Amino acid sequence: MRPLVEKALDLIRSARGEPPYLVVSAPTGYGKTVSAPLVASELIRRGFCYSFIHSLPLRAIVRDVYRCLILNSLIDHPGLKDECRKSGEVLDLVGRALRGAGIDVDNVAYQMGEHLGDGRLKAYQRKEPLFDARYVVTTLDSLALNMFRIPVTELYSYRKHYTIPWSRIYVSAILLDEAHAIVEDYGESSRSRAFTVFKVLLEVAGAARIPVVVSSATLPERLVEAVVSSLGGGVAVVELGRSAEERGSRVVVRDEDFESSVLSVRWRTAIISSSEVVDKVVERVSSGRRVFVACDSISRAVSLYRELSATLGEGSVVLLHSMLKMGDREERLRRLSSFSAKVLVATSVVEAGVDVSFDDLVTDGGNPFSVVQRIGRVCRYLDCGEAEVYVVREFSNPQLVEFVERYGSRVLWRLPYDVDGMVSYRRLLEDVTLEEDSQVRGLLETLFYPLLIPQDDIEFVLRRLGGSLLRELLVTVVVGEASRLSGASYGELLRSAVVTDFERVRELASRGCVTGLYTLLREKEDPNRVAEARLVDLGLGRTPNRGRFRGAIAEYIEKLRRVYMEHRDRVIAVVFLAREECYGDAGLGYV
Repeated sequence: MRPLVEKALDLIRSARGEPPYLVVSAPTGYGKTVSAPLVASELIRRGFCYSFIHSLPLRAIVRDVYRCLILNSLIDHPGLKDECRKSGEVLDLVGRALRGAGIDVDNVAYQMGEHLGDGRLKAYQRKEPLFDARYVVTTLDSLALNMFRIPVTELYSYRKHYTIPWSRIYVSAILLDEAHAIVEDYGESSRSRAFTVFKVLLEVAGAARIPVVVSSATLPERLVEAVVSSLGGGVAVVELGRSAEERGSRVVVRDEDFESSVLSVRWRTAIISSSEVVDKVVERVSSGRRVFVACDSISRAVSLYRELSATLGEGSVVLLHSMLKMGDREERLRRLSSFSAKVLVATSVVEAGVDVSFDDLVTDGGNPFSVVQRIGRVCRYLDCGEAEVYVVREFSNPQLVEFVERYGSRVLWRLPYDVDGMVSYRRLLEDVTLEEDSQVRGLLETLFYPLLIPQDDIEFVLRRLGGSLLRELLVTVVVGEASRLSGASYGELLRSAVVTDFERVRELASRGCVTGLYTLLREKEDPNRVAEARLVDLGLGRTPNRGRFRGAIAEYIEKLRRVYMEHRDRVIAVVFLAREECYGDAGLGYV
């Protein structure tokens, strides 16, 4: 076990009476997420909580952690083991930790804005929007909604039974994993809102004495300070350093083995132009290297995929982004895990959601936090001898370009401190602004402080915030013709579905790609099969602008509320239908 993880567990073991609050800051690939079940087991066995909520920022990571780490450690499923390729030693350690806390496969679940459609695991996979499990892997969005008494399973129901998930949170411990997403995944316009939700959530947890662990590789100091102040003191910040020491709330751990492994890799970092990208990737592949090409936009990822496929062949290149059908995404993840592909071209959907190692990285650098996370997919196990990182000038933050041009191959991408003339990535992460949004705080307090909340107040807050606390409102888009909806199983539809945000649907509708919004009603004999698909009148074709966009969300929420009031338990889902011809040739997805 890594020394930093062992130190965090020791701090939990030594806690007396007061619930432990920890900030765990360790580099990418150190094993923070893998250690989460060990933290859960320690907290549960020592009586600090009954259950554990493992919160992550992206659905892709929820999928990976729930299936490849948690389920994989509790069941013997050859297909899952082949797909995930987790170490048997790791799975044994995780399985023993969970079972030691009385948690078996019947006590674990996931929650996010999509369903896991893998039929092979139907008997084991369990979605639990009410958090009714001992170990729940969830998105931060779902946690925040349930925490602030907007039950995620009843967003569109007039009656909201918020006390059920709310009470389950209060007997749990919370791990806010990959917490850097508050800075990384949001632009300047929405970051203050996300930061406010994050901060108030921590304040509530601290006041309720809920044990909290915050974990990331790329936590800027300002975010660490916000965590400490929000939880009300008593927070231990555990991090790696050149020498072991304790300074107030700071606990610095030395990990000589990890440091030695990092320094054994010869890192080469350079700036290249966008015109050099394809040639550079082909050159590296020709040298027997496996290359991760990371893009900041879907359109750029698709363009590079086309160019590289034309040169290397489609079988050698995998494309992944958030606007792919679930079936296509699962097939490509299997190809990636089988090592048949030499190049992955992807957006941020795989920064922390695919446990696969690459030899080299070619990356856009619009966000330095994203670049550090992407490098965590390169020489992941520190056994490659050398690794090359190329930052594309035209698509990069000037601060990052200056940093790479100044330090070049002296950049140390996997240690949070300088050593032996090498310069740590940490220098890139401190230039960030974090400000609260007083209006958002006021709305959250409207939800939290009253003993009982009128349903109309919850509806009001949902409309003001556009149907979601953190990200834009998520919706399901099924690709295909309306005629194939009736009679289809929900699992079949999921394989043809894309989960995206409402604004992206508005944009697709403006291009004539969305044919309508449909209510899917279940059969009586087979509740997982669609008996009827009814068109819902919702105008999306108007020219998108911010005012009309917000109006469309309010209309959408109201329409769905009426649908669920009318049909209640007969509703399987409400989905948008999109044209197949807009999906792109060769499975490129919506661009």
